Parts: sequence; structure tokens; C-alpha cells
Amino acid sequence: MTAEPAPDGEPEVRFAGKVFRLTAERVRFPDGRVSHYDVVRHPGAVAILAVLPKPTRVLLVRQYRHAPGRRLWEIPAGTLDRPGESPQDCAARELVEETGYRAGALQLVSTFYTAPGFCDERMHLFAAAKLVRTKGGERDPDEWIDVHEVAWPEALEMARKGEIEDAKTLVALGWFESYLRPRRTP
Repeated sequence: MTAEPAPDGEPEVRFAGKVFRLTAERVRFPDGRVSHYDVVRHPGAVAILAVLPKPTRVLLVRQYRHAPGRRLWEIPAGTLDRPGESPQDCAARELVEETGYRAGALQLVSTFYTAPGFCDERMHLFAAAKLVRTKGGERDPDEWIDVHEVAWPEALEMARKGEIEDAKTLVALGWFESYLRPRRTP
């Protein structure tokens, strides 16, 4: 096994915002070379694939995202920005806040990096089932969200047609289709 590159000095914080920090970092490689990286340091996030049965439907939100400058189709999600809150507790809270549904069953299915070339954000993907409608929670003031129950075949078609462009949502739909959905025999 080869040695891993290691930090060479302390990171320089170039920007610290509400959600993330941008650092400039030096890294020393095992052969002595040094490289420089700009890294987005993020607290992590959760995403929830909330599934309603018979017929199978998924909760999608249509949410304004300022960076692309438009509304995107997404699964409910949120940032791990409350001290001491576990990913599972964050997922349960975000599901209620964004959709007005509470999960009777919430299971971690995958954890992945969203953009490891420049960011350390880890996304914790949960599957939510046994959903019960609630009054809902209080949305963040910067959230403009519409909630939709989308039939499973329609959600897959939206992904195929490029209507769903959000990476976490595409990962979740693909994961569910590949691993959870009951298989039909020919």
C-alpha cells in the first residue's frame, strides 16, 4: 500500500459563510512534491427518499436554488447545521419541515461525497416509509418549496428526460430502482 498525501501546514480560511468555509491548503505528497488546493469545508447534509405505497409514489419538492438561478426537482434534504444533531435526527426533522410528512421508518441507505474534487460535503441518504401526514414544521426563511407526490414511473421518466438535474435525487432514484423495488419476473 502506498502512503497517502498529508497536510503541509495549517489551512488558511479564505471565506467563512453561513453554510461552509473555503480554505486554501498545502498538501505534501509522499515523494516530496507539494500541491495547493482550494477546499470547500461543509458540515454535511442529509437527503430523504420518501416513498408512499400502493401505487408507489415518491415525494419530490420543487425548490428554488439560487446558484443555478431556477427551481429544481429534488428529494427533501437539509444541512447538518445544528450542533449535536445526528444525521438520522436531521433527516426526520427535514422531512417534516419540507413535506409535512413524518416517517414511521427511516433507514440510512448510503453515504457519499457530493463533489470530492473540491468539497468535503458528505451526503447521508435515507429511505423513509410508513409516512404519516402532519401539520409540518417551520421552513427556513430562504426556502421556497412546493411538495409533489409523483408516481414512481413518472419520477423515473423525469430523470430519463433530464427534468431532474439534482445529483442527490438522481442517486436516490437509481438506488431505489436498483436495490429496493420488488422485481417483476417475465
